[in-house]
Amino acid sequence: MHIIIHSEIIWIWTIPEPKGLGRTTAMEAEKLNVVSEDCNSRILQEKEVKRETKGIYKEAFKTQNAIQTLDKTISNLELELAAAKAAQESIRSGAPVPEDIKMSESSGRSSATSGGILDRAIEAEDKKHEDFLRLDHVEGYLELSAKTKTYFATAVNLWDADFYIKVDDDVHVNIATLGQTLVRHRSK
Repeated sequence: MHIIIHSEIIWIWTIPEPKGLGRTTAMEAEKLNVVSEDCNSRILQEKEVKRETKGIYKEAFKTQNAIQTLDKTISNLELELAAAKAAQESIRSGAPVPEDIKMSESSGRSSATSGGILDRAIEAEDKKHEDFLRLDHVEGYLELSAKTKTYFATAVNLWDADFYIKVDDDVHVNIATLGQTLVRHRSK
């Protein structure tokens, strides 16, 4: 029953119960409770699956980082091996071993860790093939823009080319695709 009082008029009426929707029995209430509990259980299961999925992604990310670290370690060991082989080849051929390979100190122009494995490997490779461009710059994260500018300025002064490219050591270049891309830009 609803009552509305407006000014001095009172309205009273009753709302009939809808047909077929009577009051729920105890048995029906229990069935509704079971369905409700089942829904809550499913929601909890879905939340657990989401939590497990996040855990799997986190582990995959950790594994990827570990693989990248191992790749870098392997690369450094390969460079050290190349330096040792170059020094050994020089000794076998009777050529004098350059002082910069014998010494643990090097010129310090290659990497942030002067005299390290990477420097010795680069120097051995450079002695063998003479195909490195060495820049006179300060190594460091805050110096990356200056190093890039120095590279391009030096490259333009040394070589006459249509294109100059700088690639980091952790990038694998598809030479064929790069060539096709540059050919398309040559006409521009």
